This record gives sequence, structure tokens and C-alpha cells, in this order.
Amino acid sequence: MNRRGRIGMNRKGFTLVELITVIAIIGIIAAIATPALMAVLPNVRLREGARTVYQALMQAKMEAVKRNTAVTVRLTPVTCGSSIPAGGHGQGGSFRVSYVDTDGGGEINILQGDFPPFVAMCKGRSSLEEVVFKPNGMPKAKGGCIALTNTKERDVYAVLAMTGRIRLADKYNCSTGSGE
Repeated sequence: MNRRGRIGMNRKGFTLVELITVIAIIGIIAAIATPALMAVLPNVRLREGARTVYQALMQAKMEAVKRNTAVTVRLTPVTCGSSIPAGGHGQGGSFRVSYVDTDGGGEINILQGDFPPFVAMCKGRSSLEEVVFKPNGMPKAKGGCIALTNTKERDVYAVLAMTGRIRLADKYNCSTGSGE
């Protein structure tokens, strides 16, 4: 190959300077974005916990109609004191959806789990710790709410109406039954 042929060749790829510049820009963006993401994370976990309670209540309601038997949702609150329990695995409370098998099988668990880390169902803040859905899908109780709290002292409520409607609310008073 002659000298002229080499000069005319297309060079493909990036130089080392270009690669280091791109990596530095990515590092700067990550350093700026991390604190913002960490500030949002507690609220994301709280909404996740509220959706989990909502789904458990809806699952119980559907199973009651499907199996034509009463289905119970039991929620286990925790004592919060001045701070919310930090870890998962039941430290913030747990839930269980079950029904009694009339054929002698005893109590059958349909669904159970724990609330996400840094989210808790604190004792004394909710008006419901057990919800029973009748075979027609209506709750036995006259309604109520389940309050979940995060480390930022923000609450989200799963509200159960006496008609069986389940919704999530950011503002609600479990003791008086009023909210948005």
C-alpha cells in the first residue's frame, strides 16, 4: 500500500480524550441526580405500600365473590413511637389475606407479605386492622381506613367505603371518616 492510500483511509472510533470527556460528563450528571432521586425514594416506597394494601383488599374482595365465602384481610401494625421502623421483613407491619375452607382444610392463605422498607402501619392511626369481605363482595365493617406512614412523616390512606369501594387518598382522617 502506498503512502497516499493510507492517508485517504477513514478512521473510525473515538479518541481517548473524547471517551474521558464523555465519562466525566456522565459522572457530573450522576452526582447532580443522586440527591434528587434519594429525596423522592421515601414517597415512592410509601405509594408502593399503599398500592400493596389496595391490591390485597381488591384480591380479598374478588376471592370472596369467586369462592362464595368470607375472606379476611388481617393487617399487623407496629408501634412506631417517634420514628418509623427502618427495615423490611415485617418491621413496618405485614398483611395476610385468607379464608376458612369449609371442607375441613382450615384457614387457607391466599396472599401475605410485608410493607416496603421505611414504610409502616403504625398502631392507633388506622381504623381497620381486619377487613372481612362477605360472599357478595361487601365488607362486614361499615368502612374505615388503613394509614401507612413513611420516614418523612407523610401518610397515604387506603379507604374502604361501606359500599365496598376501595380507594387511595393522600388526606383522610381515620377517626372521623372524612378526607378529600
